[in-house]
Amino acid sequence: DVTKPEEVAAAFAKSEKELGAPVSVVVYNTGAFSALPEKEEPFSLPYDKFVSDVTVGGTGAYFALQETISSFKRLPAETPKVFIATSNLLGVTPPVVNYMSLGLQKHTLAYLVQIGNKGYPDKGYRFYLATQVGEDGGHPGPEMSGEAHAIAYSNLIQRKERGGWDIRFIKDGSILTEN
Repeated sequence: DVTKPEEVAAAFAKSEKELGAPVSVVVYNTGAFSALPEKEEPFSLPYDKFVSDVTVGGTGAYFALQETISSFKRLPAETPKVFIATSNLLGVTPPVVNYMSLGLQKHTLAYLVQIGNKGYPDKGYRFYLATQVGEDGGHPGPEMSGEAHAIAYSNLIQRKERGGWDIRFIKDGSILTEN
């Protein structure tokens, strides 16, 4: 449960124990969505649902990043150190009213990824916001693919250079654009 720092820390500790080494790759693939009770009324979402959603997608990511950095600091220099936040276009586009809480989470992830790259420029740590898109750069529709995510993420992990932080890939896992 990413809303509880102690559970995030326990997940990292369990992974390290089972793998025999600190975690070197983290894929943050979580989010929460509460539909607006009144369509096109962005502030109609009850406060408790808003806080819950933002805690999962924003604060939870912060907890995960704290543990990620703790792990990265204990790894050999030659080990790839990669944090990939699974996202969608809501993280890099203007707001969509009916997806207010999810969009806020994805924008928060985008900001945290950028902060990671700016905060650790010489450490070899790499932070990405990864989004599957259609070949036109828009929503992928029925082409959404777990395999495409696996290929794109594997390629990001194996890179030697950081490259851009905003990664948009298509159904075959190849990168369409990066910023």
